Parts: sequence; structure tokens; C-alpha cells
Amino acid sequence: MTEFDRKISICSYNSTGFGLAVQNYAEKLLLFSDILCIQKHFILDCRDKKHSNTDKIRELYGDKHDMYLVPAVKDKTQVSRGRGVGGLATIWKKSLTKYVTKLDSKNPRVQASMFNFPQCPIVVVNTYFPCDPRSSNSDLEELHNLLNDIEEIIRDLNLSNIMLCGDLNCDFERENRFTITIADWIKNLNLNVL
Repeated sequence: MTEFDRKISICSYNSTGFGLAVQNYAEKLLLFSDILCIQKHFILDCRDKKHSNTDKIRELYGDKHDMYLVPAVKDKTQVSRGRGVGGLATIWKKSLTKYVTKLDSKNPRVQASMFNFPQCPIVVVNTYFPCDPRSSNSDLEELHNLLNDIEEIIRDLNLSNIMLCGDLNCDFERENRFTITIADWIKNLNLNVL
């Protein structure tokens, strides 16, 4: 029996922070998840790599897991105060590391990884979407940029096994420009919403 005679468990968690309760909950999720995607951990990184804040995540889970991290970002006008926004972490069991490749994205709302498993490759896209402005005259440029960036990753790989994990910040029962844009995008890419 090979290590892939079983299913792979992928979990997505919008943590909205990284306090002690979140850390403990993520640790529990990692007990039964092969891959865990965390959105909005809010952890900023500093320029001094010796004192990297994202290393706190590595220290917590790095014994049994490997990971790719995207730090939170901060509005340049708010450098000296307030918390960062966003931040992504894709964490997987170390036994899977030999199958993992990081996929490039310059968008801080997207983190993509290729898991090239022997049975079939799968792309895991960890993301968090901008919030639904619930206004018909709002600017959707950030949403369109995000959707284009994800679509570019998917198109370049030409694979059918895509797992989009994250917070879409969207209630499809509300029909406005924001939700219709996302619904149309999902339909055009032939994605299934679970």
C-alpha cells in the first residue's frame, strides 16, 4: 500500500487573527488535515528577517509541517499604527513536501501551490476576496484584479483539478454587481461551489 491509497484531506480556515485560541484551533485542524489553508492571519512581516513575525507560524507548526506564508499587508498611510490586513498560510504534512511547488503570484490575496501527487496533480489556491461593498456603483477593480490573477494561474497550468480555498466574502443570495461578477467567473471557469 502506497501513501496515496487514501484520500487527501484539505481544510480551509478564515482565522481573522492569530491569537492563542486561533493557534490552538489550527493545531486541532492539522490533526486531521493533510493540507490546511488559513486566511487573514493578520501577521505582518518586518524587514529584518532575523525577527520575522511569520516565523511564529513556522515555530508553532514546523515540527510536523511545511508551509508557504504570505504576510499581512498594511496601508502605507497607516505604517505606525493599526493592524495589517489579510495574510495567507498554506500548511501541509511534511510527508507531502516532495510533491509541493509554490506557484508565483504578486497579489497578496492569492497563494497558489501545486501538489503533484502520483495519481493526479492538484492546484490549491488559497485566497481571500475583498468584501462585498453591497453597492451598485462601487469600484470592483480590486475584485477584477484578483479574479484575473487566479484565472491566469489556472490557465497557465492547464489542469482540471483546482481547489479554491478561502473566503469569497460573498453571499450568492444577494444579487448585486459583486456577487454576480463572482458567480459568472465561477461559471465561466467551470468551477463547482461546495
